[in-house]
Amino acid sequence: MIHDDATEQTRSTPGPSRVRLAKEIRQFLNETGMFPTPFGILAAKDDKLWWRIENAPKGISLDKADKIREFMAESRRTRNQRPANSSKRSTVMADLVENVTRKRNRGL
Repeated sequence: MIHDDATEQTRSTPGPSRVRLAKEIRQFLNETGMFPTPFGILAAKDDKLWWRIENAPKGISLDKADKIREFMAESRRTRNQRPANSSKRSTVMADLVENVTRKRNRGL
């Protein structure tokens, strides 16, 4: 069996789309103060989502990436509708409750 270092390196190095998604998520987490695990659960029903994006050799599906981006956009829209005097923490909690409620109502 021939071992090809270049192939191994390519498999373990995240591609540009994964790097871009990780950057978007990192920015969202910083904006909201949300931790990676609750984010993964709410965005994609995946408590290991952040680990998969950062470390898993195969990453995640395009459908899951779309779902994540949709969640972040929806959360931002909701957050922008809140009063300016809301604290960051209360806004994050309100977003969590609202998103969970919305998903339950849609049967997700």
